[in-house]
Amino acid sequence: MHDICLDTATKRELDDLDLIGYVFADPYLTLAPEFCFVIDDDEGVAGYAVGALDTVDFYRRWRAEWTPRFADLYPKPEQETDRHSSLVLSLHNPERYLPAAAAEYPSHLHINLDARTRRQGWGTKLLDALFDRLRAGGVAGRASEHVRHQHPGHRLLPQIGLRGPGSARRRHRDGTPLRRFGQDGGTPVPIVRSSPDAA
Repeated sequence: MHDICLDTATKRELDDLDLIGYVFADPYLTLAPEFCFVIDDDEGVAGYAVGALDTVDFYRRWRAEWTPRFADLYPKPEQETDRHSSLVLSLHNPERYLPAAAAEYPSHLHINLDARTRRQGWGTKLLDALFDRLRAGGVAGRASEHVRHQHPGHRLLPQIGLRGPGSARRRHRDGTPLRRFGQDGGTPVPIVRSSPDAA
């Protein structure tokens, strides 16, 4: 998963690529393995979908159990000056990814597919498995909110019944507009969708 996360991320302005995986993939395997699904083929892991049922609790555990692993290697910067410092701040303060409406929309997910698995239905299968697990945990509906950068996953979501009116009024805490995708039926409980390009 770590390697797929790095392979599919934008690597601009970043020398330490492992930081991307430390923020957007690895904590899920450690803190929420029951919400991790992978595609595995002869070449190894080819894609994954991961998530957290309760984002606020997940980030609380992240601070307590994940951040200490990196405190010495990546001291918390005083301010965000570049992409490296942005990712290090995320290691120390994952709550910066919380949408303003986190109480209303408690879950989130990440999905990444290697090029060899795209446009074959694997993304849909991964999301279906993750949505089933989230529903079993109490999420009644499914939808998604996107972060700011374009990502191949943005094209997948409308294809599986998630639709969006374009820009939503809701914003991330940093002021970035969210794009909302809602699905008819069930209680609309959006799942925050982010990508490594968000940092």
